[in-house]
Amino acid sequence: MSFNTSDYPATKWDGLGPNRADRSLNAAPDYEDWDQIVAEVLATQEQALKIEIGRWAMTDAELPAGDPADIGTIGSHVTLDFDQGTDQSSYFEGISPVGYGGQTITVDLFYVVNTTTGTVIWEVSIERMEEGLDLTSDSFDTAGSVTDTVPGTANTLGKATLTLTQTQADELAAGEAFRLRVKREATDTGSDVAMDVQLLRVHAYVASS
Repeated sequence: MSFNTSDYPATKWDGLGPNRADRSLNAAPDYEDWDQIVAEVLATQEQALKIEIGRWAMTDAELPAGDPADIGTIGSHVTLDFDQGTDQSSYFEGISPVGYGGQTITVDLFYVVNTTTGTVIWEVSIERMEEGLDLTSDSFDTAGSVTDTVPGTANTLGKATLTLTQTQADELAAGEAFRLRVKREATDTGSDVAMDVQLLRVHAYVASS
């Protein structure tokens, strides 16, 4: 199938073909031609890649052999349930975006708990899976942590936020595989919620590029 530009108003096509002697006709003031428009769209998409590290539902989780969080539900939502008396954890795998440049990573943890008072302590750590890494043992770097006050209404969504420097992110580089570990510090003295805490979502991103 083909078409002839002569069938359409000339001003729609002037300056857009190989002979671009006159780009002024019907041109937006901020763009010289379509090549520039495409370049700016691609730049916007690249910017988005720089921001997003990963987002996970609980069905994406990998459970460790020792002290894993338990799979649960609240309503019709799948959760990971972190025990009140054991420091349980779960893993989430990903690949860092090609535009990531070692910026500080922000991690949001969305959770619910069936109480109206108390604090929950979460820890997050990253294992960089660079080429040549021995996978027979774990190599998570130093964790970041946050102590979060639970919502004032039982079984409503809460959000705990923490940050990881590039050092804490195990010197993660662009385009590398990684694992993110989420752990509830249930036995810490500052954690006083005496029941399971249910995790629903994990979001890791660069707040500003």
